[in-house]
Amino acid sequence: MNKTEEQLETDEKVKDFKEDDVQLEAKVKQLEEDVRLLKEERKIEEHEKRLYFNEKLNEVFDTAPTYIPKTFSQQFCLYKNGAEYRLYVYISGAWKYEILS
Repeated sequence: MNKTEEQLETDEKVKDFKEDDVQLEAKVKQLEEDVRLLKEERKIEEHEKRLYFNEKLNEVFDTAPTYIPKTFSQQFCLYKNGAEYRLYVYISGAWKYEILS
């Protein structure tokens, strides 16, 4: 193998490496975009959960809760009977309340 053939072979390998590099850069950019979108989706989900929780706390009931909560937000309940307000919290398998003033 002479120098010209060696040079052509080397040039071909360099070209292949550059193409691989471009493809890898494109994949990295796509992965970075995917991660950004997943983080954004997670933020939206967290925001939706907070909104749902706030909506649940804005519901005021006129009877004390008796159900067994299945979700975190169901463990809290606002109660109003006349002038008395209570915040019910489901703790250790039972509803406990605090009178609000």
